[in-house]
Amino acid sequence: MKARTEAKTQGGERSLLYVAIGALAWAAMDAFVFGQGMVALGVCVAAVVWFLPRAAWAWKDDDRDLMKLRLAKAAVVLVAGLAALAFVRIDNAMARDKADQVIKAVETYKQQKGRYPARLEDAMPSVPSPRIALLGNRFWYASSPLGHSLTYATMPPFGRRMYSFEERRWHSLD
Repeated sequence: MKARTEAKTQGGERSLLYVAIGALAWAAMDAFVFGQGMVALGVCVAAVVWFLPRAAWAWKDDDRDLMKLRLAKAAVVLVAGLAALAFVRIDNAMARDKADQVIKAVETYKQQKGRYPARLEDAMPSVPSPRIALLGNRFWYASSPLGHSLTYATMPPFGRRMYSFEERRWHSLD
């Protein structure tokens, strides 16, 4: 039985390290570059739909070593995906907190000057980045005769949140 497991492992079964590096790379790319959670969700689905059934198949074939390897792969892939999803959620919560700080600065400017600023930098010399993820990593402030708003991306390319200063409430654009 052991020789059969070694042959399978050498004959096409990826090592646990290889799978772990791949899963971590995909999850990290989603968390730190895209900030969407869609790739991380795909990684989680792969753990459940691909690795777990293959582990069950090895168990059915009475190959305990291969089953353990595949279960370990499923666990590593699932943890990587769930960690990326958690990071995206935390990143979005931090963005909302930073947006609240920006809103407070704009409202303070209005109280002091009697009008909303023309540019966000007028109310806040150092505007924070809303998110850690690279995409959608800035606030957009619109000042026009029609109104004033603050927008940021929660999950680029979709999931933009917009705050209307005149209405004093949040809207979802996507």
